[in-house]
Amino acid sequence: MIIRELRIGDLDKLREIHHKFYEDEFPFPEVKDKFLFAVIIANDAGEIVSFIGARPIVELIAITDRSKPISSRVRGFKSICQALKWAIKKLGYDQVHAFIQDEKWLKCLKKSEFQDCKGKAIYMDL
Repeated sequence: MIIRELRIGDLDKLREIHHKFYEDEFPFPEVKDKFLFAVIIANDAGEIVSFIGARPIVELIAITDRSKPISSRVRGFKSICQALKWAIKKLGYDQVHAFIQDEKWLKCLKKSEFQDCKGKAIYMDL
């Protein structure tokens, strides 16, 4: 196997692979995206096997006093949402992620503008 940096010349083949296998799952990641790194894994004949890229995401972290009514916590969250969206867009991001364990809070956020992620979110400790 060969691991090498992504080249502009790889994009047509990657678009073809994406269209064939992933078009219904996620949009094609444009080169202009803020990748921390982007590599191609190719076989010994030089054919693309995989594209692997890592880009940063924005994670929202909220520490709320659960002894307070959820309605006031939601009101507080909604009051900051527009400013939060503006600031994160200004930084060049188009999404905010939140990882929620509390089902009530999850339901409230989903009534706001949060949506389920496509696929299942997983992580790897480093």
